[in-house]
Amino acid sequence: MQGLQEALAYTRGEKSAVARVVNIAVKPADIKTARKKTGMSRETVARAFGLSPATLRKWENGERQPTGAARVLLTIISREPEAALRAIRLGRKGYLTPFLLTPFLPRLANTTAR
Repeated sequence: MQGLQEALAYTRGEKSAVARVVNIAVKPADIKTARKKTGMSRETVARAFGLSPATLRKWENGERQPTGAARVLLTIISREPEAALRAIRLGRKGYLTPFLLTPFLPRLANTTAR
């Protein structure tokens, strides 16, 4: 109920909006360490997490800084690499796990050479 009252007060101009911003500092060495914790190559990590390999290289070399969600993603990979890999269903070497292949097995069995 308090949130609703605050929202109404804001729309009437009686209260200003307040946002909490958390800034996560990410050093180039931390990015490389995070990647190495996964046991995967730069290219594999980049592709697995939807990044460009060139962007990941630039982050690791300190040429560019990750921003926004990328910083959060790198923090998760650094602190909990296994959880990050489980979330995208990849094994340590970057291969699809049997869980992801399961829906395709019946189709693969039907495509055997005759």
